[in-house]
Parts: sequence; C-alpha cells; structure tokens
Amino acid sequence: MMFQNSKIVSTKCAGGIDKIKGVFVCETEDVNALTHAMEKALDSNTDYCRVLFDKLLEVKSIDGFVGKIDSVIYEK
Repeated sequence: MMFQNSKIVSTKCAGGIDKIKGVFVCETEDVNALTHAMEKALDSNTDYCRVLFDKLLEVKSIDGFVGKIDSVIYEK
C-alpha cells in the first residue's frame, strides 16, 4: 500500500508496524479503534508521508527481502 498511498492505516498485525512514521496504527480485533484510525487518517494532512514512505521503501524492497532469504538458505 505504501507504494500507492500516503494515508496508511493498519492494525498491530505485524511486528514493528507501529514504528513506521506516518502510518496510523490501531489495536487488532477492535472495530472502533480501526474506525477511529481511518477517520483520523482521512482528516489528516499526510502529504509529508509520501517522502517518508519512499525513503523506507528504498531500504525495504522486495529484492532486498528475497536477498536476505537467499543468504539464509545458502549459508546452511
């Protein structure tokens, strides 16, 4: 989603998601919290998030992830 949007809402479903600046995060299995996070994202100016997300995506690319998997597999 970060590739396309500057308004990102997520539950705390993945480790570290709450550490990503600009992502609106709420508790899992909480409809009210998710609704609130979505409303907050829609009401917020998130233009600055595009730059933050692009910088993060430079580091956390699919190629980089696959490379890490390869290095673990071929170390053994």
